[in-house]
Amino acid sequence: MLAKILPRIIHCAMRPTLALLIPFLAACAIAQDDTTPKPGTAPKPGEKPAPAENPPPAPVGNGARSDLPTGGRVQKISSLPSRYQFLLTEAMKRFQLRDFKGALDYADRADQVLPPTVWSLNVRGAIAIEQRDFERGYKFCSDALKLEPGFFPARFNICEIPFLQEKYAEARGLWLKLFVSVKPGESSAELLTYRIFLTYLLENDFDHANEWMEKIPFPSQTPAYQYAHAAWSRQKGDLAKWDDWLRSAAYVWPEVKRSEFTDVLFQLGWLKRE
Repeated sequence: MLAKILPRIIHCAMRPTLALLIPFLAACAIAQDDTTPKPGTAPKPGEKPAPAENPPPAPVGNGARSDLPTGGRVQKISSLPSRYQFLLTEAMKRFQLRDFKGALDYADRADQVLPPTVWSLNVRGAIAIEQRDFERGYKFCSDALKLEPGFFPARFNICEIPFLQEKYAEARGLWLKLFVSVKPGESSAELLTYRIFLTYLLENDFDHANEWMEKIPFPSQTPAYQYAHAAWSRQKGDLAKWDDWLRSAAYVWPEVKRSEFTDVLFQLGWLKRE
């Protein structure tokens, strides 16, 4: 939905993950990571893809929306008390493991250190959305936006709600509003392009889907290029190319970078959890 707590958690990142956190979770998000690995060449079916150059270690607690920018004057999580950072990070970890009870326990403990922040509210929103409790998820994300109207993770997670309800046109309209608010070239723009592309693809509107897929640059800052082509191939009935693109993405990108793009594929039932 969910920046995936760190689009859905602390991006709210967060997976099915939603914004995850959720948003982010669904889903809280940490600030934008500028160390995205750049693949040397585009991995294409039938070709050996070039591995990413010196990919950075995966940040702790990354999730469905952990890599998204906050999009406002929100206080950076790194400036908050270390105890609070630890508890929110643990909440995000639990979310990633789909231990929602454990994630909420850590969020409760974090709220004992500080009054609810955009971070903790987004985590709670991402979890609720992941559990399909859309009314509560919307409320938590809305409360986060009352504290910081431009908080990207919470805004992204709210977009996840109609998407999960298969109201693709409504979700697309919300994501388009977010899309025009980000700067060209930001990795979050690629994520939004990917999600807008999927709304058209799921409506079998291949003309508009192709138009948005072609907006994804190559080489890209994220796995958007590979996963968009994978989804396209699947919807066109070419499961061999679908598998090729998935393997290509896994070869080039670390899991922490892939999760924001694969979460939705799990949500759709196109990928299965082990």
